[in-house]
Amino acid sequence: MAAARQTGLLVGVLALMSVQATKAIPYLQLDASPGTYNNSSQTTISSASDFTLYALLNGLTPQAGATYYILAAVEPAQSTPANLGSFVFNGTTVHVTSDMTYGTPSGMPPHGVYPTYYSMFAFTWNLANTFDNYDVSLVSGNHSGPTYDASGKSLYMAFDVDASGLSAGEALWFDVVEYYDKTNRNGSVTLVENNEPFSHAAQSGNSVPDGGMTVMLLGAALAGLGLLKHRFA
Repeated sequence: MAAARQTGLLVGVLALMSVQATKAIPYLQLDASPGTYNNSSQTTISSASDFTLYALLNGLTPQAGATYYILAAVEPAQSTPANLGSFVFNGTTVHVTSDMTYGTPSGMPPHGVYPTYYSMFAFTWNLANTFDNYDVSLVSGNHSGPTYDASGKSLYMAFDVDASGLSAGEALWFDVVEYYDKTNRNGSVTLVENNEPFSHAAQSGNSVPDGGMTVMLLGAALAGLGLLKHRFA
C-alpha cells in the first residue's frame, strides 16, 4: 500500500513538474521552418537542406546593453579537427571544423552537444518584427515559424540556413543566447548569460537525443523518489 502511495505521489510530482515547465513561454526560443518538434530529442528539427531558423524573444524589449548570438554546433560532438563539409548561415559560409571553435561557449551549461566545434553569430533584434508568441514545444505537426502581427507583444528574427554542404551523418545544433554585464552592489561586474531551454532549441538533419536533457530528467525523477522514500521511511 505504501509503495503504491509512493508511486502515485511520484507520478503527481512529475506531472506537476511537467505542467510548471510548460506553463510559461520561455524568454528565448528557437523555431525552424520547415520543421517538426521531436519529443525524443526535445528540439525542433528541420530535415530540409535549406530552411529558416527563427529566434524568438518573449517581450518587446531586449536586455539593455546585451549582445545576442545564434550558436551553431556540430552534432554528433566532434573533438578533433576534420573536414566535415560546410554550411551557410545567413550568407556566411562556415567550413567544418576549420572555421569553428572547439569547446563549450562561455556560460553555457553542459549538455549532450558540448564540448564540440561551434560558431557564434551576433545579431540585434529588429523591433519591427513583432508577433503573437507561442511555446515552440507545444506546436504539433509542421512548423511554419512566427507570423508577423503589428499588435504582437514579442519579437522574432529570421535566419537562412543551408546545411546541404555538410558531410553525411553530420548535423547542426542551434542555441540562442544573451550576454550582458550586471553591476553588483559592491561595484563589481558579472557577465550574465541567458539561453533558451534545451527543450526549445533547434537542429538540422537527423534527430540525436540530447544526453544532457535525458540525464536532467532522470535526475529529477530519482530526486523525487529520494524525497518520497525519506518521507515514508
